[in-house]
Amino acid sequence: MASNVITLPYVTADIVYSHVHGRLCALVDAMEPEYGNRLIEIDVGNGQVLRSVFVGSQPNMVRLTPDEQYAWITFRSIPFIRRVELAGFRVDSSIFLGPSKRAYQPGHRRSTIEAYNFTILPDGSGLALGLKTPSEFDFEALSLYRNGAFQPDRVEEREVTEPPFCLEPVHGGHYIVGHYQSTGRSIFSSFRVKPDGLELIREFDSLQPGQWQRNWIRVHNDTLGIGNGTLLDATDVTNITVAGTCVNDVIGDKYGFVYSGLHNAWVYPNLTGKSVYLTFYDPHSFARFDSVYLFEYPFYEIMLITELEVIDTNRFAVLIGKDYGQFTVRIVEPYPYGQEERWAGRLKLYPNPASDRVYLEGLPGEMQIRLYDILGRPAATFTAGGSSAEFDTGGLPEGFYLARFSDPTGADCGVTRKILIRR
Repeated sequence: MASNVITLPYVTADIVYSHVHGRLCALVDAMEPEYGNRLIEIDVGNGQVLRSVFVGSQPNMVRLTPDEQYAWITFRSIPFIRRVELAGFRVDSSIFLGPSKRAYQPGHRRSTIEAYNFTILPDGSGLALGLKTPSEFDFEALSLYRNGAFQPDRVEEREVTEPPFCLEPVHGGHYIVGHYQSTGRSIFSSFRVKPDGLELIREFDSLQPGQWQRNWIRVHNDTLGIGNGTLLDATDVTNITVAGTCVNDVIGDKYGFVYSGLHNAWVYPNLTGKSVYLTFYDPHSFARFDSVYLFEYPFYEIMLITELEVIDTNRFAVLIGKDYGQFTVRIVEPYPYGQEERWAGRLKLYPNPASDRVYLEGLPGEMQIRLYDILGRPAATFTAGGSSAEFDTGGLPEGFYLARFSDPTGADCGVTRKILIRR
């Protein structure tokens, strides 16, 4: 295939890539006999585990401090958060979240709370935590942890609460929090960090960008990216408005996306047939400008990509699963030029941009050339009978296309080229 894929054999809860250390960190599920309940450090070049540290039962989320010297970890149904010092790869801090307000009332079955979601303050001075009672939606708290102490705010108890699914910082010490409502709708609120806690600015219930899930909000320059492709302008946190839409045709749940500074683009996954692609959107116009093929998806059930980490301009780490089941990590290099056949280095495709015709030179012999549009849909198929060929592109709409080369048996040669049709 056109992509080089390393599939890790570990059931994984969450991943994060450290650009400082050049390593991928992954939280491994308890069921794994070798690395269960551990944070592991992965070599993105070969997928080998370099280091591991036991962090505790049922690890759930991992995030890095701004200087990437530490990783904070939360747990499912466990009232702790823990910090791993990445240089020594050891747990150096463990914080007990404490009992819930109802812990001392008779008949209350749950006495502890968990960090359902969290973010690290941009200056690295502490954490903003979304807390709830494990397995029971009757307790909620949004809290700051700074200077070794909790500073709670908006502590509520109700029959059906709004667990904080998303928690992301925006400008000026403000935060956006996503919730479920008891009606099944989704809402979000804006908060401000104060010296003594959090202040609610406004709760929004008119904008409905889709059901919130973990990591459904991404932030870039006070533009909020939402998992379904809606972009919100959060320059004024008292009046958040829709800025635009990244049109996205993913089949299944759509919350494994990211803003990539290396590509200066919003990046969303796309599923066409059985092929998984990444589609790139301009951060100003929100228009599609590129798409790369990742891998074939070997089943037709709901595709879930819960995390998408940018390693460099040509490699990505994907946390992928099916039907809300087990999730595994794939490290993908969409265009591994160094692994192409030798003839690919001599291949010439011109003109590019093209108008009505495209010429090929340097082919090893008879081949099939298939063109796919930016959404990964088949656009045209051509046959080359020798070392050179030409084909008509006059009937194709303007835009970017991906040319994939196959041998006479139809086997993919692992060679791809981009073509821009422009008139």
